[in-house]
Parts: sequence; structure tokens; C-alpha cells
Amino acid sequence: MKIQEINSFLAVCKYGSFTKAAEKIYTTQPTISWHISSLEKELGMPLIVRRKGIHQIALTKAGEAFLPQAKKWAELWRETEILLSQSDINTYHFGCVPSLIDEIFPLVWQNFHRQFEDCALEEINRTSFELFELTENGNLDAALTCITYPTSRIHILPLASERLLFVCREDADYGDAVKLSDLDVTKEIRCVWTNETDAWERHYLGNLQKPLLQLSAIQNAPVYFTGPQSWGLVPATYYIHKFREGFRTCELDIEPAQRVFYLISKYPQREPYYNSLRDTLADFFSRQEHVKVLI
Repeated sequence: MKIQEINSFLAVCKYGSFTKAAEKIYTTQPTISWHISSLEKELGMPLIVRRKGIHQIALTKAGEAFLPQAKKWAELWRETEILLSQSDINTYHFGCVPSLIDEIFPLVWQNFHRQFEDCALEEINRTSFELFELTENGNLDAALTCITYPTSRIHILPLASERLLFVCREDADYGDAVKLSDLDVTKEIRCVWTNETDAWERHYLGNLQKPLLQLSAIQNAPVYFTGPQSWGLVPATYYIHKFREGFRTCELDIEPAQRVFYLISKYPQREPYYNSLRDTLADFFSRQEHVKVLI
């Protein structure tokens, strides 16, 4: 039983539908469905009644009985995380989005270890939504995310923004300049990078055609470009570090929405650890092509 499954179940109960729950916790409807099915399989009983054509969900008797236990389980998880973070005062907890953790964390650790030998550094690899929630709850000292929400409980610093690049295989017959209106959505490998980039794609590409593949979590995207006409919109840093030989980029006639990185931190900030982290990340982004440092 995983906390993600519990959170998905509680969100569906709270908002009344799989689709609404996915919107509220910033994930996809298939992910919510997978979490619920996995939870039901582990418990050995159905929790939610699924009826065709009816958008509002209904709980089974087992689901109604499990609901208060799920709330207790989620609360216990939060309390445990807080206790663990408070008992380890000589550790600085840093979170990062999956698409950059391999490139950023070694540099962060090297600089941090060189400056602060008396403080350990712990890396947490989660989605932007989970990192924001963990920081707001006080379980992370700081995190690099791609989303923010209105809050007075944490400090939010827009750190850098990067272009989304049109990426295709080298053997594709796309020209150096590509018109968005000429693209075939059914050949797209679509990754949900941020809410803004996802909204931009839906606005300009529409919802009538479905992409060849949609990834709700950042995985090894290059392996899915199996067809010669496969294409996708990929953040510059991800393309530079993850796409090797056999791929190229083209210019689009309409510039996609940029992905923004935010350095978020709890109050009070633990200086000088935070300052060291901020400067290391800013230095990293300043050396990346197609990336603009915002501080």
C-alpha cells in the first residue's frame, strides 16, 4: 500500500470523480485509475462503484468502511515524515524534479559537502506537486520544482526558465522550420512537463486527436521515438542531457510555453545552506543552452 494510492483514493472521495480528482492533485485520470485499481487489488475488494455514463462515483460498503482508515493512514504518514525530519537536525533535505536530478544533484552535493562538512545532505526525488506539498508541510528544507501555488507558508523564488524544443529523429523529413498547424498529433510523444506547457499544447493542438503516446511521469522519453515521424516538445535541459545521437531539433513558427524552475523553501530558511544551494543551481542553469536565469 503506497501513500500515492491512498491520496488518490481520498481525492476521488473528496471531489466525486476520477477526472476532477486528477485535476485537483495535478496528475492524470489514468494514473488515478491505476492507483485505485492497485489499492483494490491489494485489499482484495472493490472500493468504488464504476457505472458507465455516470460521472459521479459511489463507494461500495467496503469503500465506506475503508475511508476513515485511509484518512488515518495519510495523517500518520504526514506525522511520521515530520518526526523524521525533526529528529535529524544535522541533515539538509533537498528535493528535485526527476527530469533534472541526475544532472543537478551531483553538483549540489559536491559544493554542499565542500562547504558544510558538519551537515549531511539528503536528496528527495519526487514530482513537482509532491515536492511542493512536502516543502509546505515542513518536510523539505528546499526543492526545485516546476509548479507553484498561492501560499504564505513557503518562500518561492523563480530561478530559471527554459525553452521547449521540437525534437524528432534524424531520419525524419521535417525541415529546419516547422509549422505547428502542419503537425500530425497522432505522431506525437507527449510528456506533461508543467501545467502551463500542457495547457499550451491543448490550446494550439486541440483535443480532437490523441497523441501517439502520453507520459504522465517523466520517463526515458527517447526510447519511445520509434517511428521516423515521431516528434515531441522537450525542455532544453532534458534534451541536452537525455537525448543522444540520432535526434535533432527544429524551429517552430509558434514558440511553445516555457518551463519555469522555482526554488521553494520553508520558513525560516536555514542559511547559509539555502544560499549555497541557490547559487549552485543558478550557476548550473547559467551554463545551459536555451535557459535564462531569472535571479
